[in-house]
Amino acid sequence: MKNKDKRTSIILACITVLIVIFIFLTTTDYIKKDIIYLEMANIIYDFDPLSMEYIGLNGGQVIYVSMDGIKAFDKSGIEVWSQALTIKDVVVSKNYPYYAISSPFDKKVYIFNEKGKQAEIEMQNPISYFNINSNGMIVIIEEVKDGHVLLAYDNTGKFLEVQSGSFVKNGDYPLAAIISPDNQYIIVSHLYLEGVEIESIVGAIPIKQTGTTSPMLYGNREAGNLVYGIEFITNKIWASIGDKYITFYTLDGELVKRVDVDELLFKPMVDKMPTLGGYVPLIIAKNQIGATIHSNDKLILLNHEKQYEVELEFDKAIQYYNATEKGVIIGDGNTYKGYNKIGNQYLEYNAIQDIKQVIVNDDLMIAVTSDSIVRLVERGK
Repeated sequence: MKNKDKRTSIILACITVLIVIFIFLTTTDYIKKDIIYLEMANIIYDFDPLSMEYIGLNGGQVIYVSMDGIKAFDKSGIEVWSQALTIKDVVVSKNYPYYAISSPFDKKVYIFNEKGKQAEIEMQNPISYFNINSNGMIVIIEEVKDGHVLLAYDNTGKFLEVQSGSFVKNGDYPLAAIISPDNQYIIVSHLYLEGVEIESIVGAIPIKQTGTTSPMLYGNREAGNLVYGIEFITNKIWASIGDKYITFYTLDGELVKRVDVDELLFKPMVDKMPTLGGYVPLIIAKNQIGATIHSNDKLILLNHEKQYEVELEFDKAIQYYNATEKGVIIGDGNTYKGYNKIGNQYLEYNAIQDIKQVIVNDDLMIAVTSDSIVRLVERGK
């Protein structure tokens, strides 16, 4: 018996050590390090600017969408897969390893991952909004004659049972929605139109529910706030993102934290949340005179527990931002700086030509010019 207890203790000790090592390895990116300076390497793809609709990253693949379809390339520029589509003014929802694309008020939406097209969903009415989670579960807001209907599908395009997703003739206008990481709930924001002031209602709708007659588990009112986005920070914490304030809630609807926002330069969206907890990036643009950005301009990185602030210093007006699991990339067209999720600058790219985008994730770094996609690497390597 003593030998058995000893073996159990050894196993538990080993598991504890492995957990500590995992946490250390996954958090070392957030410890302050020397800044990595980037330079151009190989051209991944030359494209026609007149037909280009969208460029992004999905894991180790570069995604290029044109009016003729979609192509995926590896870091060497080798085409991995392609899909012919007729699409214009593309709208993209990303949540690695899945992403969905459509056009404004189209009746079709397509689901992709690193293997190519996974599903094609066709609706009877125009689509006003869609959002996909990391499991490929997609929520769609469909326009109908007298309002909107909220629907959900899995990563194969199979319809999911939604207890109640109807917003018809009730004074509500749904603006944003997302399926929870456990695929059990749809978190939705809808604008209440019959009050004397702007008011958003955010709440949870069960995807599958039995034994209750209530369609929504809860609905929290946010007076004076137009909630246009929802992000999951952890599996159990989500944030409603509005024009006046951001609120963090538990999955059960309990308010955790509220932060006022003002003078945002970009909508605070993240392509992929970090493994050990997400964040909401805010770029506050104040005291801008001509083309000079003063030190009062800030990057704020916050979640339900902490908040970090970074003074931004660029020679020209900020034109670009992109947020992934690595952190936030901010650029003025020539200089691009990367900050991790606690605000430490970890990379910089100083372009010798006009650059439209710089995108960085755990697998790949690219720059987008007016007519090409170029791989970025650490200078001197």
